[in-house]
Amino acid sequence: RQSSRAASAEAGEPEAAPVQGGRALLVAEERSVDGSRHSRRLRQSRWVPSVMYGGDGNKRTLIQLSLKELSAEIRAKGSSFENTRYTLEVGGQQHEVVPRQLQLHPVTDEILSVNFMKFKLGMKLDIPLRTVNDELSPAIRRGAFYLAISKTLRCKVLGDNVPPFLQVDLDGAPNKSVLRLEHIHVPESLQVHNPDPNFVAGTIVGKRIGLK
Repeated sequence: RQSSRAASAEAGEPEAAPVQGGRALLVAEERSVDGSRHSRRLRQSRWVPSVMYGGDGNKRTLIQLSLKELSAEIRAKGSSFENTRYTLEVGGQQHEVVPRQLQLHPVTDEILSVNFMKFKLGMKLDIPLRTVNDELSPAIRRGAFYLAISKTLRCKVLGDNVPPFLQVDLDGAPNKSVLRLEHIHVPESLQVHNPDPNFVAGTIVGKRIGLK
């Protein structure tokens, strides 16, 4: 589950990760012990257990990150956290990564764990969808509303720039519209993975105000 309350246990408003080389920088410490008991002790000490994957032979590196710093970053990025490209510093070495498998407590939204995959062209990401030009839809102006059917769209990364979200364009959309792939702006740095002609981003539903 993704939630803006993921960092609710943190006092104050910690700042998001610093930027280095144009990308947000996260700092992690390498660890040598794995297992649920050790992970529980890390959380009690305000650390988040994590694993970094990728590189030669899909190497697996055990790491831990500050709960405070990670909470601030998740709060800042929201639903786009898992498709944001970061610089992850581990033991003085820097790696270009993308977060994976963020796990939150089902009740408290406490961060339980998060993994990272080393960035490479050709990898696939689930990009959040967000509507634009809502005010240009005659149906929405008359009281209808957009009902999201799909929250993300899986894309193959072709370039360095990964957008935080993809735009679902509602310009001119009438009532009972079905918004499909052709209504989504996909930049040249991305390619829709296995495009499904039946994919539905959302629909416009609801009665127009003042009409029966």
